[in-house]
Amino acid sequence: MPFPYHLSVVSDGEEALAFLQRQAPYREALPPSLILLDIQLLKKTGWEVLTVIRATTSLRTLPVVMLSGIMSARDEEQREALQPSECFVKPMQPTGYRSLST
Repeated sequence: MPFPYHLSVVSDGEEALAFLQRQAPYREALPPSLILLDIQLLKKTGWEVLTVIRATTSLRTLPVVMLSGIMSARDEEQREALQPSECFVKPMQPTGYRSLST
C-alpha cells in the first residue's frame, strides 16, 4: 500500500514562504495540509514565516507545528502571540521523538 501523503521539504524560511505563496519554482506544488516549521530557519526564522502564515487568509487556518532545539523566553512570547498548533523542543537523540509531548 503506498504512503497516502505527499511530503515537500524546503531549506530555509524564504523558500518556505515562496512555497506557501506558490511562487516559482513552486507554482505547481500541492498545497500543504500540515506544516512542520523549525524556529531556527536560515534567512527568515520560523516565527517570521508563521507571522506571514497567520496574516494570509488562505493560509491562516493551516495547522503549524513548531520545533526548536531550545525554547527561549522570546520563543514563548512568540508562541503566545502567534498560536502555533503545537510547539516542541527537539530531543537530543532520535529515539526521543517517539515521546514528544507538549
